[in-house]
Amino acid sequence: VNEVARQAHELIAPIARRAQVSVSLALDEAAPTVWGSRLGLQQVLLNLLLNATQHTGAKRDPIKSVTLRTDRSPTSGRVEIRVIDTGPGIHYKLWEKVFDLGFTTRGEEGSGLGLFIARSLLNPMGGRIRVESSYVPLGAAFLVDLPAMREGRAEGAAQ
Repeated sequence: VNEVARQAHELIAPIARRAQVSVSLALDEAAPTVWGSRLGLQQVLLNLLLNATQHTGAKRDPIKSVTLRTDRSPTSGRVEIRVIDTGPGIHYKLWEKVFDLGFTTRGEEGSGLGLFIARSLLNPMGGRIRVESSYVPLGAAFLVDLPAMREGRAEGAAQ
């Protein structure tokens, strides 16, 4: 997970610089391996980072930051990945709707594909994605959680 997070961070860096957004990593070096597609997970993280960077970069605020964090849930043992931004936030009534195909808050600039694709890529991996928190106009946090590997198989994942 951390290796994929670092790669996604590198790939988003030029876009973040242009948008004057600071993107930082807070990685749990003890985070376990997860089951699933490396490329699929990278696409999920890139979609989340791109959305966060675009929304945060459009905000008129001197503090424009995005954090990509990895952890292991102390209760479920699943691997948690968070993308936290200081963008405009998402109204709670839209928390589920943002994952609908074609839904965008970016007008003609947005395709409405990123979060829909992210959810579609995570499902076969036994992963989930949701808006964890959001405070308009202070930012949002998305949570991705995936089954951790155990003895060559992911806990609770269908292979």
